[in-house]
Amino acid sequence: MKKKIFSLIAVAAALVLAGCGEAQSDASSAGATPTSSKKATSSKIPSSKHEHTFNEAIWEHNEEQHWHPATCEHGTAKGSVADHDFEDFTDATHVPVAAGCETPGKAFKKCKVCGYIKEVVIPALGHNFEQVANTTVTAEGMTEWYQVKCSRNDATGIGFSALNYVDSGSTSSNAFGNKDDSGATLKMSKNGNYVDYKITLTNAMPNVRIWMHGWVDYWKDSSNHNDTRGFFIGQDGSEASETDSPNFTFTVNDENVTIDNRKTYEGMGMVAGENGNSAFAFVPVGNTALKAGENTIRYARTGSYNLNIDAIYFINTAA
Repeated sequence: MKKKIFSLIAVAAALVLAGCGEAQSDASSAGATPTSSKKATSSKIPSSKHEHTFNEAIWEHNEEQHWHPATCEHGTAKGSVADHDFEDFTDATHVPVAAGCETPGKAFKKCKVCGYIKEVVIPALGHNFEQVANTTVTAEGMTEWYQVKCSRNDATGIGFSALNYVDSGSTSSNAFGNKDDSGATLKMSKNGNYVDYKITLTNAMPNVRIWMHGWVDYWKDSSNHNDTRGFFIGQDGSEASETDSPNFTFTVNDENVTIDNRKTYEGMGMVAGENGNSAFAFVPVGNTALKAGENTIRYARTGSYNLNIDAIYFINTAA
């Protein structure tokens, strides 16, 4: 009986083996190439996941981050990626320069981790002209003026209120208070409007630069974006193009002053919100000369702009 059982088991095993052999030899015995689907069901054990390796003795960087470069075949892989950790830095070749009233300064920062050094531009401070005490000059029919000095450097000159004009080209040239309650400002409301100032000097000022102190009111909507404007018509970038014409003119003793400040209001520091008024700022206009004796100065609007000024200055410059 046991022999019969063992015989049946052996026969069954032989049939199973024979069946597997047929399945494996179907393709090979006919000389056929296995299909891609059979390859996809291969019983191969998958390889282990690749692990990048990095050179931890070297840091690479861009302006924002640093990392270790890969030493494996994946050259674009980065290890230990992190933002720079900057601190102030100076050495014999990286010397900070303080900002001046009209000139920008610079400083240097060095990453404490990777050693990357970057230069930081410090914006020019801008002038801060203040009236020198007991220097006011008055005369009947003339514009009252006074001596001024910059509180940040030795720049000197003269200044007067923008409202202290002796003649106006239109009654629509008007003054009104600003929302900062810092006094009234002049804003000419129509193209062609002008105001004249007359001052008498004992000594000539042969090399002076005109500065204005004022602010901008502007709005933003689908058709008018005055925040990108400046002293020039058509201005829509960081500076006016050479073909743009000024929004206003200055003439001194019948000589036209070249308006050379081609920045936008934002570039002049007159930055406001979506709608409203900017902060006050001192902004340069152009160079001219004042003679000994009587000087006539005309400030005229030629194009649409939203500049409100409370003072005009003539500041001495180098020849």
